[in-house]
Amino acid sequence: MKKRFYVLLVLSVLFQTFLLPVKADIGPKPAVYLTIGEGFRPDDLIMILSEDNTSYGPNRPLHETGGDSIIFPSEEVKEYLMNYKDNDGYVVWNYITQIGQNDKVNFTYYCPKNIKVGVYRQDSKQLIVSQKIERSHLEDYYRAVCLDNAVILTDNFDLFTPIWHAGVRMIATIVIELAIALLFGFRKKEQIRRILAANVFTQLIVNGFIVLSNRMGGILQTLILLFPLELIIFLIEGILYHSKLSEKKGKNWLYALLANIVSAAIGIYTSWL
Repeated sequence: MKKRFYVLLVLSVLFQTFLLPVKADIGPKPAVYLTIGEGFRPDDLIMILSEDNTSYGPNRPLHETGGDSIIFPSEEVKEYLMNYKDNDGYVVWNYITQIGQNDKVNFTYYCPKNIKVGVYRQDSKQLIVSQKIERSHLEDYYRAVCLDNAVILTDNFDLFTPIWHAGVRMIATIVIELAIALLFGFRKKEQIRRILAANVFTQLIVNGFIVLSNRMGGILQTLILLFPLELIIFLIEGILYHSKLSEKKGKNWLYALLANIVSAAIGIYTSWL
């Protein structure tokens, strides 16, 4: 009876996972983190520009989406931004926010690869655009200043931020897999210790890879290698659990599989980490 329960649980999780939309994926997404320097005003609108007639993940140019989810100061501003196109063919995308009192602005969840940063001045009704940036990392960090009617971006990589993000992902994964362990009846101290040790070991590998690969190899390398790495992590955890969690080796492998699937599925709802 228990065996049937576990099989049905795995099939249910797999079914729900494959029904999820493509954009709701787990783990790190291409993102730009801006530190706001001097020259900006609280009522400035800051936005991303990229090539027209393209898409990146779920994101599109503003004139394609219609901007219904964005609050504009007026219809005039909305029309101006929707119809804007510079000499490089760059248009405003559906990444727009008001600076307010923020000292940081983040464009997360599949930010386009080639970008410019634009600032719309409401008093002069003018869009000021930065130089073109060709992103080469999964997460890019820039400092932006707005001086003499020009937006200037400089590299502002901070190792602390990707390490912090990796730490949050690591803790969330361990908590999820421990919760699954309790459902499987793994409650003894020896079992919990082994699961903790295995997860600390494997998550250090995964998140260390993400941080290093992102900086050294860029977006494409990281995304291509992440899936086979996750498969290797499952095999490592399965081997570590093989005959140590319980006498039922099949149950141990089933736990390793289910724990990894569920931690990935739940990660959908924390996709902005």
